[in-house]
Formats: sequence, C-alpha cells, structure tokens
Amino acid sequence: MDYINEIREMMEGAGFADLTFVYHHNKPTIQKDGIKYEILGIYAPLEGEETIDLDAIPNYGWVLKTLTMDRTWRASSWRHIRDMVKNEIKRLGAEV
Repeated sequence: MDYINEIREMMEGAGFADLTFVYHHNKPTIQKDGIKYEILGIYAPLEGEETIDLDAIPNYGWVLKTLTMDRTWRASSWRHIRDMVKNEIKRLGAEV
C-alpha cells in the first residue's frame, strides 16, 4: 500500500495542508529509534513527494523536532499516521 499517496489524497480531499494536534487533550505519539515523540503537526505531502514531515517533541525534552517519514519507516508507523490523519479529519467534520 502506498501510504504517502493515501495520506496526501485524504488531506487534499478534505482541504487540509496540515493537521495540528497542539490543543488535543490526548497527544498522539510515535516512536522512532527507541524515542517516543509527541506529535504536534502533520504536513501533507505534495504530489510526487516521497516524504511526510511531522513536528514533534521528543520525550527527553522540550525541543521541537521535525521528523521526516520516508519509505524506510516501518509499515506499522505508516498505518498509525494514516489512521491518525483519517480520524482527525473525521473529528474536524470533513469527509475522508
């Protein structure tokens, strides 16, 4: 499955260039290389892009990091982000 294009199409179809999770009570998280990150934002990839950028804060301190998801990330991480995007779009009342 091509998660990058699936996420792009969902966000584009709903009219979002990015999704922000700053004011969520339950912050979404993702783990990369043994470090847990709190996700603050997801940016929609443009047509033909092979990466997705996530604004995140690592659990070791209050430092804003940009994680770039590419095809080397695990399929489970891609499914997690895809489902997060889908659920947030639905929560905001837009069609997926």
